[in-house]
Amino acid sequence: MSEKTNILITYPGQFLNPKSSPLSLLKEFLSKDLKGVMTHAHILPFHPWSSDDGFACINFHEVEPKYGSWSDIDQIPQGLMMDCVFNHISAQSPLFQKALQGDPEAKSMFHFFSEEQVLKPEFQSHLQQVVRPRTSPLLTPVEVHGEKEFVWTTFGADQVDLNFSEPKVMMLLVDTLFNYIRHGARLLRIDAVPFFWKELGTTCSHHPKTHELIQLFRAIVDELPFQVLLVTESNVPHHENITYWGDGHNEAHLIYNFSLAPLILHALTFETSRHLVEWASLVFTNPPSTSFINFTATHDGIGMRGLEGLVSEADIVVMCDKARRKGGHVGMKSGRDGELRPYELNVTWASYLEDEALDFESAVKKVAHSHALAMFFPGLNTQYVHNFFGSRNWSEGVKDSGIARRTNRKPTPHPLEPSAFGEAVRERLLALIELKNQCPEFHPQAKITMHNPNVKVLHLERSMGNKTKNVYFNLTSETIEINSGESSMALSAFDLVVV
Repeated sequence: MSEKTNILITYPGQFLNPKSSPLSLLKEFLSKDLKGVMTHAHILPFHPWSSDDGFACINFHEVEPKYGSWSDIDQIPQGLMMDCVFNHISAQSPLFQKALQGDPEAKSMFHFFSEEQVLKPEFQSHLQQVVRPRTSPLLTPVEVHGEKEFVWTTFGADQVDLNFSEPKVMMLLVDTLFNYIRHGARLLRIDAVPFFWKELGTTCSHHPKTHELIQLFRAIVDELPFQVLLVTESNVPHHENITYWGDGHNEAHLIYNFSLAPLILHALTFETSRHLVEWASLVFTNPPSTSFINFTATHDGIGMRGLEGLVSEADIVVMCDKARRKGGHVGMKSGRDGELRPYELNVTWASYLEDEALDFESAVKKVAHSHALAMFFPGLNTQYVHNFFGSRNWSEGVKDSGIARRTNRKPTPHPLEPSAFGEAVRERLLALIELKNQCPEFHPQAKITMHNPNVKVLHLERSMGNKTKNVYFNLTSETIEINSGESSMALSAFDLVVV
């Protein structure tokens, strides 16, 4: 991994053309529309599924036919990142259906409880301690041979949690992991990591045995004759997130930088770099064998947990209110104290930043440059596919499905039919990626120094050996004069300059 590493996040069914499979169109999009600058493709779950746009997998070893085939995946020349959706499996899966028929072996692979157990006050007290990013019931009632039982469902009734203490579950997951590697996965994204291990009487979040599971997966990939990197997905406050690096050698190689995206959005919302500068001055001290994955918008919206403890609760309320005014929604979670708190903003990046007072060029710069900004921090550049389109909220998708997250998941015809705004955003973002690729100062391990002479301008410095690059980003629609070395420079609205 180097300054030339760039990862595209996309759904397997993102691109549509009746004459070709979506996965074959993805190959074309990567090579032609993105000019081959993205070295890796993170293809979100591509298995047959029943809900959650793919994250309720029915069979880990099949490709959903409407997306294409394993052959289509094998023909994508970029390195691949694949999702290990191991916390749960679809309630429609043959395995869970077998459990509902009373098969003892299948039942042991899930967390079943009798109605008698569930009704006990002590059991109910234990359930109240569980921390998770949903407000739906934790236990879902099911019928097994005419008897009412309950099953653990962290993310909802259609996503049934697997029991990692059962060896047959581990055999299933390790087999799946090797199948991904056989089909070209060189990065393995372990989904929903914090919630893996269940133990009543605990929060069931970041359990020590969860870390042992990640250590097991790491020990497996470390034995391979080629490099396969583990990526843990844990949308939690920063101090909890970094625990998945372990000792720097025994857990994840890469973790998502969940604080960066909302801090960039906060800086633009309040026109101040202060919080972002303070945070970035402290966090990039990770072991040299590890790194961050940096990103802005994603398929799940814009996570807000990364702001906890970094900005005021009042600022978070302002951002949530703005997202709603811009036609978006706010996803909530249940905290340790039982209170509901903002978990994510379900709004596209471009819709959140939209300002009718801006001229066309300034509007393009505001969106494209803020997406690009993330790649100049230490870590790997990751861009969600809709970043390249400057996509606005897909309100129809949300209305038709009732799923707020679909606001940023609109499928795209291919060949592309971009708006003038979308085309301008894509060209500007690609140009900045190509610029970064030529500068070793933006290697993931290159040193960062934050400067703060003017809070309305974000100024960061990256250095590798005796080479240095400075990045300036105007957070406002004003023209701002800054000093750059021995000369001064005027930054117009939302300018991003690398010198």
